[in-house]
Amino acid sequence: ADLSVRSIVEAPNPPFIVSHLFDSSDSITLSWSTSVGFDDQVQYSTDLENWFDDLQNSSFNDISNSSTVSFTDISDAKGPIRFYRVKRTTEP
Repeated sequence: ADLSVRSIVEAPNPPFIVSHLFDSSDSITLSWSTSVGFDDQVQYSTDLENWFDDLQNSSFNDISNSSTVSFTDISDAKGPIRFYRVKRTTEP
């Protein structure tokens, strides 16, 4: 399958970079550095307008120390195209 990855950068504070890796089964793994005091949520879209956050194990909450985390989309319903982003918010 032809796959394309494009980065959409919003300016969170602190800034972070999301890297990606494809495996032989067309699964994608995203990796990035967490930051204490923030929650991270992997979201996906098929049109870059409507974003969803219902992927299994896609929430990274209550970060107590900065580290690199990874998320792999193992869902079967990826469709012909899927965009990903990591949305960072402050803890409630």
